[in-house]
Amino acid sequence: MEIIGREAAKAAGLTRYFTGKTCKHGHIRPRRVDSYTCIQCQNRQSREWKHKNTDKQKELIRKKNWQQNNRDKIKKYRQNNPGKIKAFNHVRRARKLQVGGRHTAEDIANLLRNQDGLCVCCKTDIRENYTVDHIIPISDTTHSSNDPWNLQLLCGSCNSSKQDEDPRTWAARHGLTLSVDVFAALA
Repeated sequence: MEIIGREAAKAAGLTRYFTGKTCKHGHIRPRRVDSYTCIQCQNRQSREWKHKNTDKQKELIRKKNWQQNNRDKIKKYRQNNPGKIKAFNHVRRARKLQVGGRHTAEDIANLLRNQDGLCVCCKTDIRENYTVDHIIPISDTTHSSNDPWNLQLLCGSCNSSKQDEDPRTWAARHGLTLSVDVFAALA
């Protein structure tokens, strides 16, 4: 097997690298670029997990089979419930970043109604296609929240241009005012 370091493998877009050296368990096998794990050790860990968690394994297989057999239902649900999907994705991302707060599809529907179906920034009609934006980006884990007071609906173009910009700078540049809640959170 050809020796290739982790950095070289990562630069080449490979998922594995091989040093020719043993892992801490004595295996001379390729390792995963993302976790440094020896492939043989990973396979052993996987087998052990499956043996200890047979119920979870069966449930995962059942869910995977259901998803494969119901792709059309899933696609239709996502098309008919964009607010629920967006809320779910925001909650999941905020949880991963350990940002508090929670909003629902109903909160997003209320925002769309309160904004008269228009982008906060450019005032284009967003009833058919909108993005949910955190006014204070959730990457700012000190001040941000996933609560409804920190949300606004933007068109895709305005949301892309805002990115993780400070809300005060962004609002001033577009002639917008921020709510009292946002100023209180930034204090």
